[in-house]
Amino acid sequence: MGCYGDWFVDVNRIKTTNDIDIFIYGNDAFVLKPESKYWNTIKKNTPGIFWTRLESWAMPGVPDCYGCKDGVMFWVELKITKDKKIKLSPFQKAWHFNHARQGGRSFIMVHYLGDSLSCIFPSSIAVSLPALSVDHAKLTTSLPADAASWNQVQQFLLHCPLPPLPKLSPVISK
Repeated sequence: MGCYGDWFVDVNRIKTTNDIDIFIYGNDAFVLKPESKYWNTIKKNTPGIFWTRLESWAMPGVPDCYGCKDGVMFWVELKITKDKKIKLSPFQKAWHFNHARQGGRSFIMVHYLGDSLSCIFPSSIAVSLPALSVDHAKLTTSLPADAASWNQVQQFLLHCPLPPLPKLSPVISK
C-alpha cells in the first residue's frame, strides 16, 4: 500500500534511479520526481495548512503551491537542487518581485539534496539568485525532520515578518 498524491493505492515501488521513484499500479507506471516527493513531504508534515498545488502551465511564473490557515494565505515555489544552483525563470522572478511589492506572503522553498536540507527564503529576494544560498536562508531544516521542526516550518510560513518591500524595478537576468 502506498500514497500517490492524495490517493492510497496498492502500488509496488520497482526502481529508484537518479532520485526518481517508479511505481507500478496494475498495468500503469507512475514516475515520482524529486519535486513531487518534496511536495508530498511538505503536505504530509503540515496537515493544518490547506494546500493547493498548481500546474505550471496555468500561468507562467505563478508559484507551485498555495497555502492557507486561519485566514493567512501564502504562496510557495518549490525548487530541488543537487549542485546548489537555483534556477528561476524570468516569469518567476517577476511574479515574486511584484507579489512582494504588493505586500503578499510568498516564499521559495529549496531542497538541497546533497546536504539533505530544506531552506525557506522570502520571495522578495527572488531577483537575486546569489541570495538563494543556504547562508541567506531565513529558516533551514534538516531532512528528514521531526514534528517539532515541521511545526517550526508551518509557523514560519504563517507568521514570519517579511523583509521590507522592494522599491526598484527588478533587474531580471537569465
